[in-house]
Amino acid sequence: MNAKIEIKEAVGEPLMKQVAMIRKAVFTGEQGISETLDNDGKDPIATNLLLYVEGAIAGTGRLVIEEGRGILARIAVLPDFRGKGYAKIIISELEQRALNKGVREFELFPHRYLKQFYESVGYVQGEERIYEVAGHELIRMVKHAG
Repeated sequence: MNAKIEIKEAVGEPLMKQVAMIRKAVFTGEQGISETLDNDGKDPIATNLLLYVEGAIAGTGRLVIEEGRGILARIAVLPDFRGKGYAKIIISELEQRALNKGVREFELFPHRYLKQFYESVGYVQGEERIYEVAGHELIRMVKHAG
């Protein structure tokens, strides 16, 4: 059975509250990242997406365009929806929206243990440096659109 997938841009307070709920559950609740660190002030200039599966909220992701680069961040899928390819759908949609604005270079800073996942969607590690953030090891990964 193919689940009905819907992606919405989180415009307005009600949808941004859904984004915040997912991020709080995943980043603060599961990973112990403070809400202060998550709230970096870039949401107002970002494209925040929400992914729904059969009408249920399942995940989110964010795109900020800075200096011609698309910076993907805050990609999170709620536990009940993991392992089904939904993060890849969110990433693809964020990239497509950036491509539509002329962006050809992408960057993200995932947890080091997610390196293989991001390689599976075309990203390569930018350098060997490990970024220590709130007790988590992050790496810089990049992707160039053809």
